[in-house]
Amino acid sequence: MANEYLPQGNDPLLPDDDWLTQALHRGWAPSLHLLLDVVEPVGPLVAQVAFVLQPASMIFGAGEIVRGLANALETPEGIAAIRQRLADEETP
Repeated sequence: MANEYLPQGNDPLLPDDDWLTQALHRGWAPSLHLLLDVVEPVGPLVAQVAFVLQPASMIFGAGEIVRGLANALETPEGIAAIRQRLADEETP
């Protein structure tokens, strides 16, 4: 049985927001809100730190989440997209 979360053949890597779906399913939404408030002014710097920490986070099963978060934090548009997705998840 193939793992639906792993890329198959020539398929690209995980979609950009798949890391956010995983984080939301783990109950990290409040933590992500706080993280965005704190790191938004220095998002690109934090993104580079996250890229450095990403290989180590794979040990704990959060490698894709850290990589996706780093990609999103690099631009203001990425941060805005995360905020919008979190807001969409909170509305019933």
